Amino acid sequence: KVKYVLTNFTLNLLKKANIQGDYIITPPRIELSFLNSQQTKISHDFLQLLSVGRLVAHKGHTVLIEAVKQIPSSIPWKLTIAGTGPEYTKLTTKINMLSLSKQITIKENLSQNQILNEYKQATIFIFPSLEQKNGVEGFGIVLLEAMALQILIIASNTGGIPEVLGSKCGLLIPPD
Repeated sequence: KVKYVLTNFTLNLLKKANIQGDYIITPPRIELSFLNSQQTKISHDFLQLLSVGRLVAHKGHTVLIEAVKQIPSSIPWKLTIAGTGPEYTKLTTKINMLSLSKQITIKENLSQNQILNEYKQATIFIFPSLEQKNGVEGFGIVLLEAMALQILIIASNTGGIPEVLGSKCGLLIPPD
């Protein structure tokens, strides 16, 4: 019987686990070009950054917090992290320790409509996933959501993310 997987990355994980079978890779993908400046929505006086995902270590929120503190002070920005999970206390502690609580907000337990509103407010969607022993991003549905709303995307070049974004839907950067 034929089985379907979303990415080649997922297929390789199954093979490593000795799960045999005939597989067809069928990634859902939205191909959008952000080269046309009329499609790019930057209507803020500041960068409104957004990251959506469970608050777990392999999602890379700690790395994201470290990265945004390096944005030059001449560029006004705000970051919203939408998600719930066991890393909440660690992340809020880091935000406070770096004196970034006026610029970074973690929003937990949002409804689908509230998350949609966060996407609509975003200038750039950031997906800083890491490849760790206890987790890696196999796909990333939130990338499809950001693409569907034509939000510029910066994501880690790890796991199944490159297959989801393709070469035209976002900027891939090395993890960390």
